[in-house]
Amino acid sequence: MGMMGSGMMMGSMGEGSGMMAMPGHDVMQRAMLLAPGRILENGKALELTPDQVEQIEALAENDADGRAASMELAMAAQQELKDLFDADPPDTAAVRAAAEKAMTMHAGMHAQRIAAAAAIRSILSPAQLEQVKLVRGCAMGNKGSGMTMPRGEATPKDAHQQHHPPDSGDGS
Repeated sequence: MGMMGSGMMMGSMGEGSGMMAMPGHDVMQRAMLLAPGRILENGKALELTPDQVEQIEALAENDADGRAASMELAMAAQQELKDLFDADPPDTAAVRAAAEKAMTMHAGMHAQRIAAAAAIRSILSPAQLEQVKLVRGCAMGNKGSGMTMPRGEATPKDAHQQHHPPDSGDGS
């Protein structure tokens, strides 16, 4: 297989970046909205039943335990990769093996998060899932749902003001 030019690898990571989008990136974004903690934070807006809260709390506990263990292993794999990469001279085969191990650990953490979100989908009603979709739409500039925005994302109003600052009134 020949080498690809950087222009052939463009994905949703930005035009001209030469980077492909991570496989499952769109699913991962949707899964973040269905994270057990986020759903519990928004329990009132979603009108969760006591049974749903109990199921999601159990899922959240199991998810947190699994993520903590996975994170520890992933950090060790990352350190091993860093050490091998920084060696003078680096052992290319060892660096590649360590990189594959670190990436596999990272992919496993994403897969765990996506699986937890899929479990949440089976707990929520169609109407509740629609509420969650409205939050995603809100993040893209559509009408909101009363749920909190995902951590680290601006509200549509913030985004609008960033691109269209208020008129200073001085005519300039």
